Amino acid sequence: MNELNQDKYYYLLRLTRLYANGVFRNVDKRFHPKITLLIASYGEFKNYFYLDTIPKNDEYQRILVENKEEIHKKFLKSVSKKRNKDFIKLNQDNLAKKEIEEIFKKKYGNACKYLISDFVFIDQLIVCVLTEVNNQKSEKKHSLIKNNLKRPSSFTEALGNEYLIDLNRFLKQYARDEALQPVDYLRTIRFAGENFIRKVLPESKNDNLYNKLNIISSLKNEGEESKGKILFIGKFESRDHLISKDIEVDLLLANPIAISKYRGIRKLLELSRGESSLLSDAKYIYGLGKLKKTYNKKEESIFEVRFLKHYTWEIRHCCTVLMSVNHEQPEIPKNSFERENFDLLFKRLFSEINNQNLDVLYESIEEASHQKHGTIVVVSDHAEEEVSRLIHQCTPIKPVMMNRNLISSVSGIDGAILMDSTGRGYAIGVILDGLASEYGTSSRGARYNSSIRYIETMSMKRAKHKCIAFVISEDGMIDVITPFDFARRESHLPGKN
Repeated sequence: MNELNQDKYYYLLRLTRLYANGVFRNVDKRFHPKITLLIASYGEFKNYFYLDTIPKNDEYQRILVENKEEIHKKFLKSVSKKRNKDFIKLNQDNLAKKEIEEIFKKKYGNACKYLISDFVFIDQLIVCVLTEVNNQKSEKKHSLIKNNLKRPSSFTEALGNEYLIDLNRFLKQYARDEALQPVDYLRTIRFAGENFIRKVLPESKNDNLYNKLNIISSLKNEGEESKGKILFIGKFESRDHLISKDIEVDLLLANPIAISKYRGIRKLLELSRGESSLLSDAKYIYGLGKLKKTYNKKEESIFEVRFLKHYTWEIRHCCTVLMSVNHEQPEIPKNSFERENFDLLFKRLFSEINNQNLDVLYESIEEASHQKHGTIVVVSDHAEEEVSRLIHQCTPIKPVMMNRNLISSVSGIDGAILMDSTGRGYAIGVILDGLASEYGTSSRGARYNSSIRYIETMSMKRAKHKCIAFVISEDGMIDVITPFDFARRESHLPGKN
């Protein structure tokens, strides 16, 4: 490969890196896409097939060489008889791409996803772009479980699909030496969000429901920003379909209102700030109701859109947040945390806790993460005693089992919410105290540092409190502070002698 050719390939590498980073890191900063160009020489008489990588990657090259014969075989089966001088026309099954994906998946497992572009000719060599995307753990956390091949299981999967469409379009321009049209990564992300909604809510495929939801979220009613919920429960062939085994109907509208009647829908959202939601088939709003606990989650047929604040909404299936949208740009939710780790942490700290308690706590803290100005939630096994001790720096309440509505109401005031491990609330607006801590940092705010002081002080041996703090910032990010976080934990953990 001469020096001129190398410049052309490395320029392509640079452009695709910029594009991949724009797409994936704007959706979730924990994504770290890695770009590798796969270079192949293709013999006209099918007598040779050579593979190389740019940049040089000894491990990748070894994997490709070890599987060269199989890749070559699948490549020949994939190539259409109608060749083009600029790019290789592949059959629909595209066995070569699938073979490369399977090879890397078999070698590295599911820790990463491998996205393979189309094959193009650049200076008589065959080139495709291999994009390695990490953070599969995050994708799994925001995914559907049912294997429905007609729709993507997650927004990340929809994003990968849209990324390849735009990348392939760009590669064909590059191969033909055409004037390059900039690849707009924000457009890729937006189209991925639109297509995800279209596939998950199939009744909306002929309408751009994504844009309609954005418009609704942008509207205010008497100065109040949009908040409320819509349950999308499939196609209604008749009014009787509203009375289903999965939905408890509170009221029905005499005349259904089209989703496109934005002002009317915005007013109706005021009815759905409590436990009930508006009921829709993605075209009309039919009434008000709620999802029954008997709903089989494995069906994955009923979805909820929740309006959180001005120009911000998310789509959920039960407790799983599938995608968030902030000012029309979709993203992976930043405020969610893995339920499995949540349960393990609480069971480790509160050995007597049961699944019902965990459900209440998880829902309460998740709801708190949506509050506009941030807050603190403290869970303590000495909650009742702490109310007496902090009586002059909190607002005591009669013990009450917390839920989403209560959390939404009480988290708007300054100070922490104090709960016990069963999910009962004991005080709001709590000003946390504690001894000065070496674990505090001036780069973080008062909420974080006061929580550090409180949890460390309360978990010391002389206090023997089991407690945990969830510090929620204004952008929805959550810091979890536990007694296990401190270097002296072995001597300070509750119950240690």
